[in-house]
Amino acid sequence: MERHRHLILWRDNVADDVKIELYAGSKLAKGIASKTASDDVFEWTPETTILPQSVIRVTSLKYQNVFGSLLLK
Repeated sequence: MERHRHLILWRDNVADDVKIELYAGSKLAKGIASKTASDDVFEWTPETTILPQSVIRVTSLKYQNVFGSLLLK
Protein backbone atom coordinates (compact mmCIF):
# COMPACT_ATOMS: atom_id res chain seq x y z
CA MET A 1 0.00 0.00 0.00
CA GLU A 2 1.36 3.39 -0.99
CA ARG A 3 0.97 5.86 1.84
CA HIS A 4 -0.04 9.45 1.10
CA ARG A 5 0.26 12.50 3.31
CA HIS A 6 -2.91 14.43 4.10
CA LEU A 7 -3.36 17.87 5.56
CA ILE A 8 -6.00 18.20 8.25
CA LEU A 9 -7.14 21.83 8.22
CA TRP A 10 -9.41 23.61 10.69
CA ARG A 11 -10.28 27.05 11.99
CA ASP A 12 -10.97 27.85 15.60
CA ASN A 13 -10.68 30.47 18.29
CA VAL A 14 -8.86 28.15 20.71
CA ALA A 15 -5.40 29.27 21.82
CA ASP A 16 -4.69 26.01 23.67
CA ASP A 17 -3.52 22.67 22.30
CA VAL A 18 -5.88 20.23 20.61
CA LYS A 19 -6.07 16.50 20.01
CA ILE A 20 -6.98 14.93 16.67
CA GLU A 21 -8.78 11.59 16.47
CA LEU A 22 -10.21 9.29 13.83
CA TYR A 23 -13.62 7.73 14.47
CA ALA A 24 -15.41 4.86 12.75
CA GLY A 25 -18.98 5.94 13.36
CA SER A 26 -19.16 6.85 17.05
CA LYS A 27 -16.26 4.55 18.02
CA LEU A 28 -12.71 5.86 18.38
CA ALA A 29 -10.60 4.09 15.74
CA LYS A 30 -7.24 5.81 16.24
CA GLY A 31 -5.62 8.76 17.92
CA ILE A 32 -3.94 10.84 15.23
CA ALA A 33 -2.33 13.40 17.56
CA SER A 34 -2.75 13.33 21.33
CA LYS A 35 -1.47 16.91 21.68
CA THR A 36 -0.65 19.45 18.99
CA ALA A 37 -0.73 23.22 18.70
CA SER A 38 -4.03 24.67 17.55
CA ASP A 39 -2.44 26.25 14.49
CA ASP A 40 -5.15 25.20 12.00
CA VAL A 41 -3.10 22.55 10.15
CA PHE A 42 -1.71 19.08 10.84
CA GLU A 43 0.11 16.81 8.38
CA TRP A 44 -0.90 13.16 8.70
CA THR A 45 0.16 9.98 6.90
CA PRO A 46 -2.37 7.20 7.67
CA GLU A 47 -0.89 3.78 8.34
CA THR A 48 -3.87 1.98 6.81
CA THR A 49 -6.66 2.68 4.35
CA ILE A 50 -9.27 5.06 5.74
CA LEU A 51 -12.79 3.74 5.37
CA PRO A 52 -15.58 5.90 3.94
CA GLN A 53 -17.85 7.44 6.58
CA SER A 54 -14.93 7.82 9.00
CA VAL A 55 -14.82 11.04 11.00
CA ILE A 56 -11.86 13.21 11.95
CA ARG A 57 -12.43 15.17 15.16
CA VAL A 58 -10.30 18.07 16.43
CA THR A 59 -10.94 18.71 20.15
CA SER A 60 -9.63 21.36 22.55
CA LEU A 61 -7.61 19.75 25.34
CA LYS A 62 -8.67 22.45 27.80
CA TYR A 63 -12.37 22.52 26.84
CA GLN A 64 -13.41 18.97 25.86
CA ASN A 65 -16.85 20.15 24.71
CA VAL A 66 -15.23 22.39 22.05
CA PHE A 67 -14.58 20.32 18.94
CA GLY A 68 -15.13 20.13 15.22
CA SER A 69 -15.76 17.05 13.08
CA LEU A 70 -15.29 16.22 9.42
CA LEU A 71 -17.05 13.30 7.73
CA LEU A 72 -14.80 11.56 5.18
CA LYS A 73 -16.50 10.26 2.06
